[in-house]
Amino acid sequence: MTVAQLDKLLSSFDWDTWSSDLRDEIESPLKLIIEVQGERDGSKLGIEFNAKDPFVSRHFTQYLGARITQLDETTRDLVKETLHAALIEDEAVGVNDLAGRLMESGAFAPSRALMIARTETATAYNFGALGAYHQAGVEEVEVSDGDGDEECADANGEVWSLDEALANPLAHPNCVRSFGPHISDEK
Repeated sequence: MTVAQLDKLLSSFDWDTWSSDLRDEIESPLKLIIEVQGERDGSKLGIEFNAKDPFVSRHFTQYLGARITQLDETTRDLVKETLHAALIEDEAVGVNDLAGRLMESGAFAPSRALMIARTETATAYNFGALGAYHQAGVEEVEVSDGDGDEECADANGEVWSLDEALANPLAHPNCVRSFGPHISDEK
């Protein structure tokens, strides 16, 4: 198989179905996490969290669409790079060898799956909390992010608007960022 034939094969793969299946698999658990976290934080703030609130739905839908696209592109790139490298090294690569190389590439590795799960779960927890804060009338949040890297250390302790927090629920994969309601002295 040549590189051109491989590119043709990869472009014939039904990535739309892949995206739809991926979306179906992660949408429901993430919504549940948002609801549970929203109810927890809502209870602390004395409100009943509404997971169907347009504010929550809009931000989740935007995030999920962007994330699915990013996961698709990353996976597609890893698959393409791995298969191209295999063909360049040895044009007589067998199917089992290619499958092994794909597993080692990170495209389908357990470590990547765990990183994605941690990252998406943390984001969903943050969306739930931020949705509850919005419903309780909280306008600003305090960022708790640790000091494991420069971006996190810079954000740690800052006060952000809800929109800023929703736009930056995490700084990077495996990030531990979280938010708490910020009530100014004026209120």
